[in-house]
Amino acid sequence: MSYILCRKSTTDQYTFFYKDLQSVRVTAADQVTLYFSASDSDSATVNSVLLTTSAGKSDDVLSNISDFFESDKSLVFDDVNSIYSNSDVTAVTTVSFNGVPSSSIYSKTAVESIQADKTITNEDSGKTFLIDKAAGLTITMPDSTADSVGQVYTFIVKTAVTSNAVKFALDSGDFFTGTVVGHTGGFAANGSSNDFINLDGSTTGGAGGDLIRLVYTEAGFVHCEGQLNSSGTQATSFADA
Repeated sequence: MSYILCRKSTTDQYTFFYKDLQSVRVTAADQVTLYFSASDSDSATVNSVLLTTSAGKSDDVLSNISDFFESDKSLVFDDVNSIYSNSDVTAVTTVSFNGVPSSSIYSKTAVESIQADKTITNEDSGKTFLIDKAAGLTITMPDSTADSVGQVYTFIVKTAVTSNAVKFALDSGDFFTGTVVGHTGGFAANGSSNDFINLDGSTTGGAGGDLIRLVYTEAGFVHCEGQLNSSGTQATSFADA
């Protein structure tokens, strides 16, 4: 059975069969899109492969793909090894399943270690940070504006805090909302003056495995969700400095 192999990376590769092909269309001067029925689904979903071609070559690629179908030869579009059944195809731009790009379905969270004071940027949204300094450090968060709504950052304490503190500092005029939960209860941010989270390695958390998740929900506010382990009499991690 003839097939179409589409490989974007070593972990993002798919095989489609000719029997599932519904149509092939020129969707731009340098783009050709192949549409497939979803043979592994009972619903009328449509999967697609968007190929980028050399400038002005989309019509030629469309014609060449048709020739492959008629000869019942398999097609290969392989970004990893730069192998393309048609030399005018330059990339497998997107593979989508029912309209959702495969990169969104199988995406991984970037993980970064923090071992010194760190200024977080808007571009860091979606990352998970491992806090790896027993002597504490300061993490400065980006300004909370209308444009930053929806940004999410996750922090995990990898190395327990033994001195000083791990501090999360908001931009001037931004405040925390939300709650952190410890082994004896939880504490809520006041939403009006709390612009720091302090993990001191003792009563306010900072043990290995502690987790802080920060979500930019609206301009001027950052929602916190936390799971902390403290020693002694548990105290709030939220502070004004």
